[in-house]
Amino acid sequence: MEEEDKIIAELESDVTELIEKTLESSSAIIGINVGTPEGNKVSSRFKKELKMSTSEVTAANSSLVFLSSKMLRDSLNQEVSYNLITGKDKIILSILTEN
Repeated sequence: MEEEDKIIAELESDVTELIEKTLESSSAIIGINVGTPEGNKVSSRFKKELKMSTSEVTAANSSLVFLSSKMLRDSLNQEVSYNLITGKDKIILSILTEN
C-alpha cells in the first residue's frame, strides 16, 4: 500500500505542476480543477478566491457531468465527452477523460 500511496502522491504533484504552468501561460484561464468521476479532488488551482471550496467545486462539477452524461446516454444513446456551461462573464468547461 505504501508504494501505491507514493505513486498517487507523485501523480498529484505532476498534475499540480501541469496546472500551475497552464495557469501561468494563459490569461484566459482563471482556474483548473481536476477530480475523479466520484467527485474526489485530485488537484485544483484558481487565480482568485472562490465562494466555494475546491472540494465543493469538484463535487458540483462531477454531479453536473454525471447528470448530463446520464441524460444523453438514456435519451439519445450517446456518450458525452464534455460539458459546457456559459454564464454572463465566465465559462465552465468540463472535459471527460478515461483512466
